[in-house]
Amino acid sequence: MDQTLLLERLARGLLTLVAVACIGNALFMIIIPMQWYAALPSVQATGPANGHLIVDVGIAYLCSGVLLAYGAWSPAIRAGAVMAGVLWLAAHSVVHIVECLRGDAPVSRFLVDAPAVLGPPLVVITPLAVLRVTRKPRRKRI
Repeated sequence: MDQTLLLERLARGLLTLVAVACIGNALFMIIIPMQWYAALPSVQATGPANGHLIVDVGIAYLCSGVLLAYGAWSPAIRAGAVMAGVLWLAAHSVVHIVECLRGDAPVSRFLVDAPAVLGPPLVVITPLAVLRVTRKPRRKRI
């Protein structure tokens, strides 16, 4: 199998995986926000539940997931869809890092949250970067 095709399939698979995780988490947050809150002790450590805020964040996850899914299965527009889809996930990760560095959140909570918060944007960005580096440049038409 061609290396580029293999990387393309890997990128599509990883994008799909993150998209499904985002959409699943979003639906959990939107449909039963208080149960979502109760299921995550590290979220409970941030303060009392706010159902409206949980649904708002769920909508952000839903938008990210839909854009990532669209990018996974539409190679022609992948770059734009994935950039838009990963933007919120990456910004959310930065917020967690900054909170920890400022001392607003304990390192122990950061370490618990890190896989779910930092993992998705890294899983999205890594295969796309590999594809970009390994893809042959297109000739520009004049």
